[in-house]
Amino acid sequence: MGETMDNIAKCFLMVVFAFAFLSCDRATQDNRNVELSQDADSIVERTLGMTEEDLAGALHQTTDEPEPSQAVAEEAERTIGITLIPSVEPELLRNVMPNSWHRLERLTEDEEQAFLRENIDALLEIEEMQRRRSVSNDWYWREYFSVYRHQMGSDTFFRIIATSTDVPDFLSRTVSFSQFLIHQNAFLIDAEYGQMGATQFEWVIGFSSLDIISSGDGAKAVMVTTVSVSGVDRDDPNDWSRNTPRRNGQLFGGNWSTYYFVDDLFKGERSVFIQIGASYALVDPDSPLRYSLQNAFDGDPSTSFIANDETEFMRIMFSRADLPISKLAVINGHALDLAMYNSHNRIRRFTSLGNEKVLDDGMLSYQFMTENAALSFWVREVYEGNTYNTTALAELNFMTADGWLFGDIDE
Repeated sequence: MGETMDNIAKCFLMVVFAFAFLSCDRATQDNRNVELSQDADSIVERTLGMTEEDLAGALHQTTDEPEPSQAVAEEAERTIGITLIPSVEPELLRNVMPNSWHRLERLTEDEEQAFLRENIDALLEIEEMQRRRSVSNDWYWREYFSVYRHQMGSDTFFRIIATSTDVPDFLSRTVSFSQFLIHQNAFLIDAEYGQMGATQFEWVIGFSSLDIISSGDGAKAVMVTTVSVSGVDRDDPNDWSRNTPRRNGQLFGGNWSTYYFVDDLFKGERSVFIQIGASYALVDPDSPLRYSLQNAFDGDPSTSFIANDETEFMRIMFSRADLPISKLAVINGHALDLAMYNSHNRIRRFTSLGNEKVLDDGMLSYQFMTENAALSFWVREVYEGNTYNTTALAELNFMTADGWLFGDIDE
């Protein structure tokens, strides 16, 4: 028992001395040597009179100090000037991130602390960007943020969701937030959701998604897609869509995507991208991005881009028409199931930079254009739907010299 007590006492002294020296400013260390020596004598005297239970309790009290890593994380949170709040379950993001919510993982408390320690540079850049933007638009400033992990093969990304409230309701039609993508302490790109602005004639609201396109064992590209709805009711705090114009009896909105290669974003080259424009999309007021353009490129046949346009069936245009394309791949219609497939218009005939292709109906898998394909897609004729006068496209992809543009597919 005596040997055990001595060992415990020695351990205790080591801990106390460690904290004593760590707490000293280097400039005053020499002046305190005598004081520390006297303190040590006093500590030894008190320690030798302790029971084993007393020592255990003292050790517990001493080690209750914050771990150095935790202290660094807490300092990081204070430094960035925005407050970390608990993330909600990814399921609650299903209306605002219909293509990616199921790929997100909440972090444990320890993982959140590690994230703060390891990504302080990216967080500071995000905070500074928010401050610059808020000078002219105060809605840009988001005081609270939560963080999710998005694993794409061997690549680990973190999504920051920044809000102006510490209790955001992501199932509300009026929720708004900023989203930022981080990889290896580098801020890559951002997107805004639920932002309202004015044109010369009417109020407009925009909703943006941020989706990662995979290839092989990692990420190939990041795509930001925006749906913009015009003629919204600015004065109704609960439902911006109440008096919004309709087509085919349903909401519609302009939509476009910006496609960034991940390698360019890693190098900070956000000005290198492919711009993708398209016909007006069908808009669900509860989930505005549910039927928009990103669905045609997400590699998931159960989601579809649904065009709701009065002047054309569907058109998708790319800013890089000069990019060499050797093959084009299409999954026709709303391919979730046969009932959904038949309810909407399906593509019968399309042209790719003037070159024509006719698709078979009732085929819910890939069909290919292997000759004269280009980075262009214009629907000229459809198979009419049983229920809706809207045109659906499940998947669209193009083979380039570096592989499929929108992720690998099985041929």
